[in-house]
Amino acid sequence: MADQEDLSQELMHTLWQLRKVKPHAFFYSGEMKPSEMRLLLAVHSGPQDTGISVSELGRRLHVTSSTVTQLINEMEESGLIVRKTDRRDRRMVRVFLTEKSNHAIRQVEEAANRFFRGLVNHLGEEETRRFIAYLKKAYHYLDTLSC
Repeated sequence: MADQEDLSQELMHTLWQLRKVKPHAFFYSGEMKPSEMRLLLAVHSGPQDTGISVSELGRRLHVTSSTVTQLINEMEESGLIVRKTDRRDRRMVRVFLTEKSNHAIRQVEEAANRFFRGLVNHLGEEETRRFIAYLKKAYHYLDTLSC
């Protein structure tokens, strides 16, 4: 049983070390805050033709609508997003990307692809496949705990 305890401690320590890695440092330029990029990616993943509502952004980002509104105000000033009133429901505001934000998203996607290609090269194909399988297995375990 001591082996299992040692392994548990080593796993906990290793995962704790991963917390220190700031993933946004690999993907985001210094021009944009991580919260801004998360909002852009949430808008990007929504319907492009109709935009996305502030309340839906709050749900996707797990923050309040007032927090989203504050962030949107700043981002609209810098030309990263635009707000438009919904044509069918004038009480609702929809958020859309701009060409400037589309360019930023492309840069982040390219940086993410470079990062993960580098990780695959570092681990090699076989270890990468095992790593993916272990992450999926860990996800399924954690998912059962949250049910």
